[in-house]
Amino acid sequence: MRNAWIWTGLLIAMGLLFSWTRRALGEDQQLTPGQVRAWLQAGAQVLDVRTPEEFRAEHLPGGINIPLDEITQKVPQRFPDKGQILLLHCRSGRRSSLATAQLRRLGYTNVVNLGSYAQAERLLTQARHGPSSTNAPAAAERFPGSPPPPR
Repeated sequence: MRNAWIWTGLLIAMGLLFSWTRRALGEDQQLTPGQVRAWLQAGAQVLDVRTPEEFRAEHLPGGINIPLDEITQKVPQRFPDKGQILLLHCRSGRRSSLATAQLRRLGYTNVVNLGSYAQAERLLTQARHGPSSTNAPAAAERFPGSPPPPR
């Protein structure tokens, strides 16, 4: 019985730590297509922090590939303005979360983690073409040169 209480306490503590960490990194917010649209209109750049191989296989239009392991060297070279709006994403959201934290430590003040590829795709498509999927162009039109997503 005592072990059950210990495990329950550990699980609660881990959940609270995870929640606090996401809140501290600014990742517990729900992003909207309207926010993304405003950032894009203000000159935001979309950074894909996946590997070059992942990027070649499939990427979002206008996305710039800067892999996570190169983020602290290449972003300052390409974007010296630390006020530049940077919208990051990766496959699952984990690497973009790490990259977001690294860039903030470098002094970048407008870094947003869009999360996973699917989340970023949804937000960017809705920001550019409206919320209704019936109004959005076909996948081939949205992503020229990119193969369709795997099924």
